[in-house]
Amino acid sequence: MPDPALTPRSDVAAAWRAAYDDGRRAHPDLDVPFASFLGRRVGAPLPCATGDYYLARACEGGSDGAWARVQHTLERPLRAFLRRRGASRDDAEALLEEGWGALAAPPPSGGARTVVGTYDGRGSLQAFVATVLWRRLCDRWRAKAAAPPPGPAPETVPCDDDPVRRLADAETARVVGDALEDAWPRLTAKELQAVVLKYRHALPQQAIASALRVGAPRVTRLLQSAARRLRDAVAARLSDVPAVGGDGDAWAALRGAVARILARTDVDGASAPAQRRSNDG
Repeated sequence: MPDPALTPRSDVAAAWRAAYDDGRRAHPDLDVPFASFLGRRVGAPLPCATGDYYLARACEGGSDGAWARVQHTLERPLRAFLRRRGASRDDAEALLEEGWGALAAPPPSGGARTVVGTYDGRGSLQAFVATVLWRRLCDRWRAKAAAPPPGPAPETVPCDDDPVRRLADAETARVVGDALEDAWPRLTAKELQAVVLKYRHALPQQAIASALRVGAPRVTRLLQSAARRLRDAVAARLSDVPAVGGDGDAWAALRGAVARILARTDVDGASAPAQRRSNDG
């Protein structure tokens, strides 16, 4: 038997149905069941921006293409908003990269699955997302202001001044890079996507799960299996490299090589080698 508190009166139901129909007309290709549109908002004010609210509910429900539409529609005006508010070009781009993951992450409280699921439709979706990004920009400014000034350079001679050490580090980086290039094609398509979304775009686990349309435990297994393949390939190559600078230099070379590969790898794996295993492990 339905909960009476969640059963709307006929006039309220009609108003919500009209709002739903308006939203569906704005986004006819996105599938949002009426029950998902209604959610647990019986008794709450009706959404004014019905199209935006419908789109947000499509994102909350994982409807195909919903997140891509939000990003395509809002990215340019949000970039302009951040620049007007004083964000540098680099900060604006970084906030936009982080922002989509933040919107797909679970909120700190409430029953919504994502932050965008807390949008109530009383203002525009653009204003809602802009508020999220503005708060993150302010947090970034506060963190920079609170950071201690850089201290004096250490008195010890930097290792880069030692030509023998520089050559050894360069050789280690080359070997690590070659090992990763060899191991990259062994990743499945979903392993590759999970690695790039986590380590290039810094998306949280839930956002990666939404992007790949899998559960969060599946994302964990994909990242673990990808890390194991890459680690084994690198370890096999590094065993033949003289440890001139110690393990720290080998790991520094590993991080640099991974960063370079991720920087030129598309999320969909388009720039990865063509012969990719189709089995997702």
